[in-house]
Amino acid sequence: MAGLSSSVIPAGRSRYRLNINIQTTNSSLQSASSLSSIVAKMKTLIALTAVVLIVAVNAQYSPTTTECCPKHYLSPIPGKKVVSYITTSSRCNLKAHVFTTVAGKVWCVDPDLDWVQKIVTKLDEKNTAATPTKL
Repeated sequence: MAGLSSSVIPAGRSRYRLNINIQTTNSSLQSASSLSSIVAKMKTLIALTAVVLIVAVNAQYSPTTTECCPKHYLSPIPGKKVVSYITTSSRCNLKAHVFTTVAGKVWCVDPDLDWVQKIVTKLDEKNTAATPTKL
């Protein structure tokens, strides 16, 4: 409102003073605008971070249908101790069979190894013999 009270001051100075007030007002508006822009960006960043955190926690603790092995166990496992196996999904980076032993231990093994193929063949034969045939 300093521009209104400047009517006592000569017109040339009043105009200059009025221009200063307008520039000050514009810079104040720009500061407020940039501040609200920063606040909006911060809110967006916080919301995005929350979504990523929720997805990460949910993915870690939710049951997955695809189980993959990080590496192969290389030492032979006695065939008598293996009670079942599954084959990992084709979506996994590492092709593997997952053996479960009598003790409940789980081992990722290379399906291309001879000793692994022998155990798989015996387990498949045992499961085929245990399946009743239709009459």
